[in-house]
Amino acid sequence: MSDLWTVHRSLERHATVKDMTACATCQEDLAGAIDKERSDGRMASIQAYPMVWAHLLMCPSCAETYRLVVVLVDADAAGLLLSIHTVLEGVP
Repeated sequence: MSDLWTVHRSLERHATVKDMTACATCQEDLAGAIDKERSDGRMASIQAYPMVWAHLLMCPSCAETYRLVVVLVDADAAGLLLSIHTVLEGVP
């Protein structure tokens, strides 16, 4: 079953138009959806956060936020980000 189909089925059971279109609602749950995706896989995240994933399919702005957060999480996991203490060491 595809991710899109899973989102569609979840929406049939849980969605309201207002929830589907609210960027604020998506942003509130985005970190949880990303954490769930990292720990248990995308399908588990879709099932736990169907409204977030449905909104990401419809909203380019929120989809870009998701993409950028994932890039930062990946960079941090790879040790590519400097700590704030390292960055500020030479700052008066």
